[in-house]
Amino acid sequence: MTYATLVQLMQDYLENQEASFVSNIPDIVRLAEERIYNSVRTPDQRQSVAGTTATATITTPGSFVEPLGLYVNSVPLLPKAVSYIRTAYTGITGQPEAYAMLNAIADSPNANAPATILIGPAPDATYSYTLDYVGAPTSITVAATPSRTTWLSANFSSVLLYGCLVEGYIYNKGQADMMAEYKAQYEAGMRELKRSAEGLLQQDEYRDRPLGREVTQ
Repeated sequence: MTYATLVQLMQDYLENQEASFVSNIPDIVRLAEERIYNSVRTPDQRQSVAGTTATATITTPGSFVEPLGLYVNSVPLLPKAVSYIRTAYTGITGQPEAYAMLNAIADSPNANAPATILIGPAPDATYSYTLDYVGAPTSITVAATPSRTTWLSANFSSVLLYGCLVEGYIYNKGQADMMAEYKAQYEAGMRELKRSAEGLLQQDEYRDRPLGREVTQ
């Protein structure tokens, strides 16, 4: 499903072509995407970045939400608390062994500032690293490109559509009976999305995750 199709379906389902509603559709879509991405880890949220560091901190990419793993010279670092890093490695240098989130985006006075990862011990040379992380996928609304698609819109278009209808119906202050129907369709789609994204797509021959877990709304 393209962005243009999504916009048209929202107007058709909600029977609203009023100018202020149409102008707010991109924000409504982004709210729906945020709701979905906060409820399930889709494949396009699993991202990775490589770099080098010679200091005790690593600046995360702009899309960063939370870490999945950090590797220095291909060796995995242990996730620890900031207090542990500062206590255990004060005055010590060498190849980093552990990491902790020093600050999150929400903690910064600048809302657009990146998060920072603290590593310990402080590097005694320049080391290469790979950061696997959960990242915020680029919204389908970017640049309002009519033909734009995303992994979500291409593979689970009904989830995105009904998520947008729920948000749009809240905006329109619609009737409770239709809201309940849209929510039911959304929650049914979310169960299938969660089963696929966090079950089937993450199975391997060594470790399988249980399938069919309920989505808590």
